[in-house]
Amino acid sequence: MAQTGLQVLVDDYANGLDCQRGAQKALGKNLTRLEYEWQRDVLSKDVTAAVINNLLPWLVLLSIILLTPLILLARWLRAAASRRTASQQAP
Repeated sequence: MAQTGLQVLVDDYANGLDCQRGAQKALGKNLTRLEYEWQRDVLSKDVTAAVINNLLPWLVLLSIILLTPLILLARWLRAAASRRTASQQAP
């Protein structure tokens, strides 16, 4: 009689395998992948949207931190160029 993946998993746990290795051996997938598929299939949850929603504030903060110095540098370069042009045009 062939064992199901769940039966193999229980046997592997009984034989001392940890959660990660037991799931990988019995079901052929790591726990992260199993959870993702479970949330997608059973809960009809769009995991990608949840990840984006969780990361969005951090992405906004990162873009502010990275863009502010670039904007300031561009303004400084533009002002320096206009000062140089003005000094070259002065008699």
